[in-house]
Amino acid sequence: MAQRKKAEKGKKEAKAKRKKKEAKAEKKGLPVKWIVIALVPLILGGGGFFAWQKFLKGKGKAEEKKVEVAKKNEKVPMSYLSLEPFVVNLRGGGRRFLKVAITLGLEGEKTAEQLKARIPPIRNAILLLLTNKTFEEVSSVGGKKKLQKEIIACVNGIVEGEKVKEVYFTDFIAQ
Repeated sequence: MAQRKKAEKGKKEAKAKRKKKEAKAEKKGLPVKWIVIALVPLILGGGGFFAWQKFLKGKGKAEEKKVEVAKKNEKVPMSYLSLEPFVVNLRGGGRRFLKVAITLGLEGEKTAEQLKARIPPIRNAILLLLTNKTFEEVSSVGGKKKLQKEIIACVNGIVEGEKVKEVYFTDFIAQ
């Protein structure tokens, strides 16, 4: 009888241990289930948001940029306006001078006609720019390229918009 009670007691203890293990497993499983249930919508929502940002939201802006690039790439016929040669003394003392003939590369065919009416202020601005240069500044290739950019900025400051696209030196003598 004592052995029977011990056996029954052992079975009850084993059953209790199993129930505790099952309860612990359920308790462990319950938070994992909730974590999974909470994470799945977050992951799907994040993926959806990313797809919207990457593919749908920027689509309108990308199309606008393509249209702008296409407009810029359209070839507008260039026109040219040759200015009379400039002969100026260079800054820095001595007997240095610069003789330069300039042709302006203009946007559109009508721009040359518009700029012809503005020749005196354009020549004046270029003349002031040239007389402020030293021999060293205009004698190198880099100095000449910089001078071209400065002339473009100077002339575009006089006319409305960015009408002058290029500056060509058709004659350049610095002594």
